[in-house]
Amino acid sequence: QYVLVTRRHGEGYLAKLAAFPGFVEGGVAGLRDGAAAGRVPTARGVEGTIERFQAMLATDVADDALTSQDPPEEAIGAEADLWRGRVQDLISNAVRPAIARLCQFLRDEVVPVSRSDAEPGLCRLPAGEEAYASLLHAATSTTLTADEIHHLGLEQLARLDDDYRSVAGPLLGCDDPAVARARLRD
Repeated sequence: QYVLVTRRHGEGYLAKLAAFPGFVEGGVAGLRDGAAAGRVPTARGVEGTIERFQAMLATDVADDALTSQDPPEEAIGAEADLWRGRVQDLISNAVRPAIARLCQFLRDEVVPVSRSDAEPGLCRLPAGEEAYASLLHAATSTTLTADEIHHLGLEQLARLDDDYRSVAGPLLGCDDPAVARARLRD
């Protein structure tokens, strides 16, 4: 939890809650643009998101995680109580309705065009291979391709399996690396 020290910090928190519907609308616009370009998520991911939001919406506003924010340290007594009331009001009248609209949008517009679990990953989207390569470089600064990195990983796993066979195998009385890992894990 972030500590709000000044009244200005408290007003900033309230402003963020008040701006939340606009943030959600921007996200919806981005999802619509993505869908128009063929970039859609898997149905299971979207349905799981809807379920989590619905569970949150089913809780009492007083139990909402956003209400757990302590008021600014400068606000005491009645001023702190008033601030807490404003937080709950914004959650009830701005945040939660925006989340409910998001759930409806996801249910009505995204789930029907979502991909199956048989088509996961960025590489299954239009220009996905290029996007993956760009993200790979941005995240790692490597010039290796995804296939080259995958091959390195497979080589490392093979070396680890050899180590399990030669070191753990005699100690555990088995030569199957999967069995050795399971025994060590359990």
